[in-house]
Order: sequence, then structure tokens, then C-alpha cells
Amino acid sequence: GYYPGRCASFCVVLFVAADIALAAGLLETDARLPIKCAAAALVVIFAYNLAFGVNDVFSTHIKISENEQRIEECREAGIMNVELPMFVTHSKYSAVSGLKYLDTETYDTWPNNHMAAYYGVESIIGYWE
Repeated sequence: GYYPGRCASFCVVLFVAADIALAAGLLETDARLPIKCAAAALVVIFAYNLAFGVNDVFSTHIKISENEQRIEECREAGIMNVELPMFVTHSKYSAVSGLKYLDTETYDTWPNNHMAAYYGVESIIGYWE
């Protein structure tokens, strides 16, 4: 939990760059067709995972932004006890994947009380739609 997989993204970029540099030497051998087929399969898998991960990161960003906007609107309207909808992430690449976003049982626990103090409201609690 202290070092999520998304933190290794730069290592993966360097690993892919090294693989590409080494693949150039493999293409000079007689086994070019199997290598090209394997590379094409890996590119397809990578593209699918990339699209799925980017979509999940983007949807998480939208949902968190909507919750922040809701907190601001409630505070401006004088509503100091805010209820926010919870959401589920679908990949390990999301910023809240594996982390506790909000508690749905009590408002006086971490991270609810810290988020309430940050936004200047009395309490924040999550609920499932």
C-alpha cells in the first residue's frame, strides 16, 4: 500500500525503451517473422491496457472534481455537513486505487475529518449510490 504500482511507471518507460533498443538487433536475425508477430501482439495488449487505464484515470479525475465542486457549493450555501457520492475504480492506475477515499460509516474518522478541515466544513461523509 505504500508503493502502489503506478509509481513504477517511469521504470516501465525505461524498460520499454531498452526493449526497443534490443529489438533492433533481433530483427537482423533469421527469425524476423515470429519476432514481428510477438511484437505486434504485445503492442495490441499494451494499447488495450493503456486505453483502459487512461479512461479510468480520467473518470476518477472527473468524479473527484465533481465532489470538490459539490463541497464548494455546499459551503457557499451554508451547508456545513456534506455528503459525497462514492465511486469504484476499475484499474490499478487510478489515483485512489487501493486507498480509502472516504468513510461511509462515520464522519469523525480519517480521511473524512481531514478533508472537512481542509475544505472548511464541519463534516464530510461518503455514501453509495
